[in-house]
Amino acid sequence: MTRLFVLTSGWEAFMTTALSVATGTCVERLPARVPDFRRRASVSRRHRHVDRPRTIRRPETRARLSGLDNPARGIRLPRNTPTPRAYLTHTPKSLASPGKPGIRHPELVYALAYTGLRWGEATGLRDRDVDTRQRRLHVQENAVTVNGTIYVGTPKTHRARSVPYPKFLGPFIDTAIGDKPTADLVFGDGREHLRPPSSQSGWFAAAVRRSQAQDPGFQCVTPHDLRHTAAALAIRAGANVKVVQRMLGHASATMTLDTCAHLFEDDLDTVAGALHNARAAAYPR
Repeated sequence: MTRLFVLTSGWEAFMTTALSVATGTCVERLPARVPDFRRRASVSRRHRHVDRPRTIRRPETRARLSGLDNPARGIRLPRNTPTPRAYLTHTPKSLASPGKPGIRHPELVYALAYTGLRWGEATGLRDRDVDTRQRRLHVQENAVTVNGTIYVGTPKTHRARSVPYPKFLGPFIDTAIGDKPTADLVFGDGREHLRPPSSQSGWFAAAVRRSQAQDPGFQCVTPHDLRHTAAALAIRAGANVKVVQRMLGHASATMTLDTCAHLFEDDLDTVAGALHNARAAAYPR
């Protein structure tokens, strides 16, 4: 039997082991060097690589691999601590506030920050998906960039949804649409999907740096942080968890709570105040 040594993470090593079933190759890891490789990977990536072997669904595949030694077994994983999220506000110091000089695609920035759409959902919107009378965005497509190529498919949950946008956002949406045909994309030139900007040298990062130069306390935000900003603004405006779930397009309210639970903490004081007012109304002095 051929002996093959591989230097990979847990998932790749496991799959290489699985391939040995068909090739008759014995696969082993090089334990002396694997720790160095693992330290260079992010915590979330290490968890993904080790957890993926557990997701094999087909019974015949699991039966065939059950007797194999899983190189991912026994790997000690670091604690996956959540990264503090950054949120923008309604204040004039916000990224795309009126009068902010030099920011590109302000209509898109406002749409992301006040609707909670994913980047691919927003850049996949077409003119026919916008109901300006009801102020609704009908999310039906998702444009995802993979290795530099844009693939257009269904939204992440494979379900279309309707997302409201506030009245003040109407002129921005109208400006983005202009006189484009109904089949054209809302944002950009109408023909090509906008690509996510570079996290280091892109137009969005440049706008953040300019904002930080004007205000040292301005947080470092990414386009995806605008999605969390939308959730935070909606919750502060009184939206409940089911509304936020539909707005963000989460598969379940549980996912919304897992993501936004800390934003609902202020509701405890609100509930206590509402109970006091209800009691006072029922038993006036």
